[in-house]
Amino acid sequence: MNILFVTFIFPPQDGGISIFDYHICKELVGRGHKIIVITNSVPGSENFDSQQDFPIRRLTGKIRAASLETIYRIMYGSLK
Repeated sequence: MNILFVTFIFPPQDGGISIFDYHICKELVGRGHKIIVITNSVPGSENFDSQQDFPIRRLTGKIRAASLETIYRIMYGSLK
């Protein structure tokens, strides 16, 4: 199954939900699912992201809520 995982906080940021989300993604990948994570950009995340078994797309600025149109633009570029 293809899964788009949108979260406000993700490692390397600290926090309970960050670690929880990370382990959910790792478990789903381990079960054969394809995951793409969309989250906030944080300094120093490039090294962490490059070591993962799934792509992580980080948005500049803070995401607070994402509409389907916003997610579509992130994944496929501008709407035509």
